Amino acid sequence: MRQRIMLSFYGLIIAMAVFSTHAGAVALGKIDVASHLGEPFYAEVPLTLDEGEVISSVFVELAAPADYRILEVYRDQALNQVRADVESDSRGSRVELTSRNVIDAPFFNLVLKVRYGRATHYKKYPVVLDLPRSAAPVKKAAPL
Repeated sequence: MRQRIMLSFYGLIIAMAVFSTHAGAVALGKIDVASHLGEPFYAEVPLTLDEGEVISSVFVELAAPADYRILEVYRDQALNQVRADVESDSRGSRVELTSRNVIDAPFFNLVLKVRYGRATHYKKYPVVLDLPRSAAPVKKAAPL
């Protein structure tokens, strides 16, 4: 009986080794927001792939409202206007986040959903939009 259990155990180990697949690694970097409050949204997130991985196999999108609920993260309605596109050129691979319309939410949680093969992972970015420079208060000169 004991020999039978050991053979089953070794068989399971061998089967796992034979049928395991290479798990590619995809990593998202720090978000770089280039827009301000009241402007169309534009931001970039660097995308790093392990050697031998191909960008055409990576799918990045904004997390769906259901994903936000599962992750217990508040989803602002402003995100309905934002789209994510994977770009790769001489500057490297990145996710470009854009909107056509202005974003009036000063703060929101942006959650990206990355799918590569059978793996899916999420990354949350808290985004704070600064006031445009033209809206900054003008300093008054001291009275003479």
